[in-house]
Amino acid sequence: MDIQFPHAGEVFSTLCALFWAVGVILFKKSGEKVSPVPLNLFKDVVGTFLFLATMLVLGTDFIPPGTRVTDVLILLASGALGIGIADSVFFAS
Repeated sequence: MDIQFPHAGEVFSTLCALFWAVGVILFKKSGEKVSPVPLNLFKDVVGTFLFLATMLVLGTDFIPPGTRVTDVLILLASGALGIGIADSVFFAS
């Protein structure tokens, strides 16, 4: 996608920081009522669904041609550790 306005990077990086801050506040509020593991599971399921729906709308391949199985397995293991464990610890804090 070719963005045609000046300082697009600065605008998007600032918006990213603002959205992350709002997300942290909302997860903090949610964490007062829901324990970390179910909260993380819910976040992961919703995120995966939205990610796959976006790929479907854009017509993007889930696994690009030429990708090795070992690369996919490494990516899945990394996601399980990073998202599964680290986000649960983040929510617990």
